[in-house]
Amino acid sequence: MDAEEREHLNQPDRLLPKESSTIFPYAKYLERYSVKELTAATNNFLIYETEGINHKQKYISQSQSGKIFLMNKEHRLRFQEALVHLFLRQSEKLVVLDVKSTFFRSDFMDLDFFGEILKKLVKIPSFQLAITNEIENFCTKKFFEFLEFMSNNCSRFNEFRINLNNPFKHINLSPLLFNIIQRQDDLNRIYLMTDMYSNVLSSLKSYNSLTCIGLSFTRINDKIIESLTKCVNLSKLTIDHCDGLTLDYCKRLSNESFQKLKELSLAVNKWNHHLTASFISSVGGPSIERLTITSMTNSIMEQVLNHCSNVKTIKLDLFEINLELLQKIERMKFEHLIINSLLLIDHSHNVVRILSELAGYLPSTTKHLTFNTYQTIFKHELNNILNKSNCSFVSLDFRFEINTDLLNIILNYATKKSCLKYLGLARYVDYAVYTNYFKPLNQNLLTQFKDSGVKVVNFNGDQYNC
Repeated sequence: MDAEEREHLNQPDRLLPKESSTIFPYAKYLERYSVKELTAATNNFLIYETEGINHKQKYISQSQSGKIFLMNKEHRLRFQEALVHLFLRQSEKLVVLDVKSTFFRSDFMDLDFFGEILKKLVKIPSFQLAITNEIENFCTKKFFEFLEFMSNNCSRFNEFRINLNNPFKHINLSPLLFNIIQRQDDLNRIYLMTDMYSNVLSSLKSYNSLTCIGLSFTRINDKIIESLTKCVNLSKLTIDHCDGLTLDYCKRLSNESFQKLKELSLAVNKWNHHLTASFISSVGGPSIERLTITSMTNSIMEQVLNHCSNVKTIKLDLFEINLELLQKIERMKFEHLIINSLLLIDHSHNVVRILSELAGYLPSTTKHLTFNTYQTIFKHELNNILNKSNCSFVSLDFRFEINTDLLNIILNYATKKSCLKYLGLARYVDYAVYTNYFKPLNQNLLTQFKDSGVKVVNFNGDQYNC
């Protein structure tokens, strides 16, 4: 780090050694800047570097994998501020900027200090803004100055995201956010994780360039519906954890406005399944190729059959199932089925049992199966899932704990059917030896999969994205 960052970090407690040098100029090669990844990385680094330095430090937990410290919040924030400064100064290829309001508290994070640096941000195509609910972040003008600069100078965003958790009603960011959006000449994607400023959609200068809208934790209102009807080139619409949808709003939406819509996601929203079915009947059409629905029901599947007949990828959370629903699913012609569910509290609705029952009704067009669960899979259940269906799976993506017995069942399927080409595994556990650590895949099994023409990919479940 340069002297500015080092001096800032060393007030009042020294977190870095007196002498250090950068052995690799990583900042200049950085293309995507992510708040989530930076936060996780700095927290892990500080936990590792400060272990044992402060004997008064208290543990928040202790396990066989090591000690986890309750890190000082101020240390973390100062460290992250310094890294933000370093990245913005040195990055030459930045195309995604994801910033957080907590990064603009210190004196050195001002416009005068950045100077020419901020001018580089004018050309960044993706801007993501996270605003926290900590009132002290808004006691200084640093963050507002940054937003004002963006609103006055940046007009080339292709993507704009707002993640707002700000319950303080007396703080009004609407003028700045409205100005940022109004200045965009060719905005393609906008994601709003906020209810306070959801009306920024209505400030768009033109809706023709917009191809993707994402709404999260937002209350659907007149202005949002009016804006959606103007987005004639929309190819992706995601609505999750929202409320406020009514039958009148559904009637105002016409599938004529969504003729180019290819992806529709309705997940964990706070309205009943009848409204979801009505929404699909209004928005759905033959152009939709990817569909995500949580808590699938007969009425919803009926509308999917009627209005989304060309879906190729469907992602479902199935908490209960019946013969009528199974028969409707069997009439679909999707190629990729994604079942995604956490461990259910009500054990009478067992995810594995549901998938096992579903296997016999999967359409023969199904070539790819993704299954994510925290529940335990037994040998006979996996065998039933693979062999009960009439499908010839080309890829299996299993995001649950896999052991040698389960791998042998998959290998038998691959050998017998000769259709499987890819096997994705999130975690592998060898129960033959009691251990808390994941063991590498059995090399003999890997060789047998390879001989059968199957490529095995081992992923970290937390980084895996559908």
